[in-house]
Amino acid sequence: MRRNITHQSVRSARSGFTIVELLVVIGILLFLIATSAFVVRNIGNKAREKKTMSTIVKVNGLMQDRIEAMRKALDSTKNQQQLQSLVGQKYTSLVNNYGAKYRSIPKPVVEILVRKDIFRQNLPQYVAENPSVNAAMDAQQGVASGAAGNLGADAGASISSEYLYYILTKHETYGVPPVGEDAFLASEVADTDGDGLMEFVDGWGRPLRFYRWPTRLIKPDGSTIRRDIASAFFNGLPPASAAGFNEADPMNVDADDPQGRIQHENNRSGIC
Repeated sequence: MRRNITHQSVRSARSGFTIVELLVVIGILLFLIATSAFVVRNIGNKAREKKTMSTIVKVNGLMQDRIEAMRKALDSTKNQQQLQSLVGQKYTSLVNNYGAKYRSIPKPVVEILVRKDIFRQNLPQYVAENPSVNAAMDAQQGVASGAAGNLGADAGASISSEYLYYILTKHETYGVPPVGEDAFLASEVADTDGDGLMEFVDGWGRPLRFYRWPTRLIKPDGSTIRRDIASAFFNGLPPASAAGFNEADPMNVDADDPQGRIQHENNRSGIC
């Protein structure tokens, strides 16, 4: 008789992971690390954005106080004589500098231009707009000679912010006193270009640029309105008027000239 023999294979117990399994684990770990880094970076960016917005809101509030003070002063009855004197000086300057064609410019248009000049002088963006402010900024201890309005190491990126910081912290505007340097956190200001003049900075430490009349923001080419950009700054911005409707586009209305006198005069005679 033949004897049936059953062959049984014996497997040794496993003592480790295969290469494939290790690669899978490593891949999972790398994915988790990358995801964590993204989450942490995103949280950091959100915090910086929040800090930047907080600084902008604070600065904007202080600016609005000064803008309102300027408007009240210019509209005050007791200041009308001085205002009209400035209108006369502006008219003479236009005629002398740009020719006799400016003799026909209406007085209300000249007054609007004077108001804009006053606004420009009290919230300067660059060196030519208020020489007395330039001199006062340069006279500060620790400030490099001629630093105010100078392009400097950052090609001028910090100039407007330096002017705004000085105006808010050191300069009185129509009875509104300066707030002082302690009104801002150390993280909200810095001297990023090393010229001794402080400027407002965002959450990433970059200078916040100040634009007094940011028309190019919504009209990059000077004429076409980018409503997709404007809508980010104006809640409830209506769509552009349909062709044939005589409705004023709010994006074309100058807050200093709501009746459009400057544009009308420019269209009429091309002198503005």
